[in-house]
Amino acid sequence: MSTFGANVRRYRIEKGMTQEELAVQLGYKGRSSINKIEANVAHIPQKTIQKLADALGVPVSKLFVEEEPESGRMVPSHVAEFLPYLDNAQEWQLEAIRKILDMPAKKICRSEKGIG
Repeated sequence: MSTFGANVRRYRIEKGMTQEELAVQLGYKGRSSINKIEANVAHIPQKTIQKLADALGVPVSKLFVEEEPESGRMVPSHVAEFLPYLDNAQEWQLEAIRKILDMPAKKICRSEKGIG
């Protein structure tokens, strides 16, 4: 289960809500819609994501982060997928990543035009 659906499920359970109760709050006809959201098989419009976060009592950003098991810190899911690579990276690789992250966005965009 990807992070978004897992977080929806976790916060729903923490709040003591059933899938049916959450579905009613979001205006869905039944729990199957929530089941699909938690299974990451439903497309969710942006306005529904905000309503979902409000119903769960969390900021939208919390639906898109995952907890690192070892440290317990929360990181964005798109960052978390790279953590195993960073943990095993050599110092020169980490330095190259730092340089890229420190680049101004305009410079990165200009660099991309020359690629390919």
